[in-house]
Amino acid sequence: MKLTTLTVSTAFILIVATLLNIDQLYAMAGMLAALPLVCYFVGRRQNGGLRAARRLETVGVPGRSLPVTLELKNCDPWPKRHLMVQDRLPPWLERDGDVRPMFTPLAASGTNTLTYHLRPEKRGCYQVGPLEITATDPLGIFQFHHELPETAELLVYPSAVELPWVFPPGGSPYGASSLHTAEMRGEGSEFYGIREYQPGDPLRRVHWRSSARMGRLAVVEYEHDVSVDLTLVLDARRGSEVGVGIETTLETAVTIAASLARLVLERGNRCRLVIPGIPGAAGTQGAAPPGGAGYPLRRGGARGLEALHTILEALAQVQAEQTETAADGVAAVLPELERDSTLALITSVWDEPAQRAVAAVTDSGQAAMVVYVDPGSFRVSGQAPADTSPSGPGTHAGDGSPDAVHAQIRSLRAQPVIVQHGADLADQFIFAMAGRV
Repeated sequence: MKLTTLTVSTAFILIVATLLNIDQLYAMAGMLAALPLVCYFVGRRQNGGLRAARRLETVGVPGRSLPVTLELKNCDPWPKRHLMVQDRLPPWLERDGDVRPMFTPLAASGTNTLTYHLRPEKRGCYQVGPLEITATDPLGIFQFHHELPETAELLVYPSAVELPWVFPPGGSPYGASSLHTAEMRGEGSEFYGIREYQPGDPLRRVHWRSSARMGRLAVVEYEHDVSVDLTLVLDARRGSEVGVGIETTLETAVTIAASLARLVLERGNRCRLVIPGIPGAAGTQGAAPPGGAGYPLRRGGARGLEALHTILEALAQVQAEQTETAADGVAAVLPELERDSTLALITSVWDEPAQRAVAAVTDSGQAAMVVYVDPGSFRVSGQAPADTSPSGPGTHAGDGSPDAVHAQIRSLRAQPVIVQHGADLADQFIFAMAGRV
């Protein structure tokens, strides 16, 4: 539009100059005609000689904004006063506030620092950048675009929700039900409370000052030191993901796995993650067996914050594209499990391989939990069940009602947890552990 205006103005002045034969108008028409050419070369010069550095945190979580700092340097002895810059962002990464390109004038051989906030919406591994630069001339007639190819990697951990501490099946030394917590009274190291003496209590636990105050014998109780050894098996078979965007069975399964891992590890217990088909699963020190099958093997459990970050890193990148089944992963890791450990299978596919996996765990004397993410509650209108068989049609995600799946899991002597779309995860775990469907 501006170029058209200049062209028409130049032509008009030139016509008037010809009709009136005024030298000043000829000079004015010549300057107007040369102006676009001057603007072109000035704008083009604005577009080069730039360097940029980007600083941001390497790890994020969905919904939490991260500051991104851009440092731009003008390597030219000429000022650049008409630059607009913005990072190219992949889907699920959003800029907070004004999303338009940022204006940044640069003095000759000068620098400038810009900051914006980036908000991830979904777990994953993302590349932030390249930096897109738009240079214009002083009149804004021409625009010149180029990119600075440097990028930065951002790993977005999955969200984790607060789950109530529910002692996983099989970890209790007393053979108690799954609703026991880790804070059981017994012979431990943490103070639990004081109660009245009962026949059989050891005299070394008598608390004499409380006994004197109460007028009868009182003893000290300690929390029982319960060690939880949890193995999470995440079924990520190809075609098993149902739903759209962040509201899918896989995203929910990953959130559950992250929440259980954090719950166990933050209390000093052991947890490992097994994803059938992915070698060297997080939380293990194992390697893929010969032949390249890619099934993870555990050689030693892991505890603490480092193990949690390793598990979250694996969960951040997993996709539903594996060909191995839950039975394959359980068969590989089961011989390595220690006595009284618990295996939790998280899946949206309840088929014959999943049933074999659970049966293998319970038949070996280990405790098993099945977290079934009901795909029927995630399926949107018109979305057909996916074929999860790598060799052709077979059992589809979503076959069988939640009640039927619940009953089948119970028949395998495992603890079922049925998770449906939109329901509170903590409530669903509480209901399941209380024996409610």
